Amino acid sequence: MNMTSERIKEIQEQTPYPNSVSVMLALKQVWNECEQEKIKNYSIPVVIWRCNHPVTDTFGNHVFTKNRVYEEVDGLIIDNNGDRAELSLYEDNFTLI
Repeated sequence: MNMTSERIKEIQEQTPYPNSVSVMLALKQVWNECEQEKIKNYSIPVVIWRCNHPVTDTFGNHVFTKNRVYEEVDGLIIDNNGDRAELSLYEDNFTLI
């Protein structure tokens, strides 16, 4: 079900007391249920990678840790600190699990 402001107005127009507390509470409950359903139905597939060996960038800075597990979202490898790097640059150093 899709609950919009327009749909709320339509429902209110069909009730004898559109601004009553009970109508407002019922509409709020339906709105919340619709929003929860959207969240439940929206899922991002999670892809997990394991680093095969320590990885450093071109400046010698540590980037990825051996045997650590990383999540991929939209082509980026993300660690627990929220740091991100493009998977395509380091893909040979990872195993898909």
